[in-house]
Amino acid sequence: MNGKIVNEPYIDTEIEDPDFAALTVESGNYFVMGDNRHASASKDSRYFGSIPQDMIVGRADYIWWPLSKLKGL
Repeated sequence: MNGKIVNEPYIDTEIEDPDFAALTVESGNYFVMGDNRHASASKDSRYFGSIPQDMIVGRADYIWWPLSKLKGL
């Protein structure tokens, strides 16, 4: 995080994708990322660039994690 190593005992692999250069995201756009730690497996803004806000569509229906807070919204 911010150039510092973070202890993540809950994962089973190191992050395999390399770091990328600093960038500026245009106003009204978003930089979206997956959480796939295997090399080139996550196709996100590192792969296709930032996306405009009007392309983000969805809704939240449930809280799944932590299980102690499982509920519909």
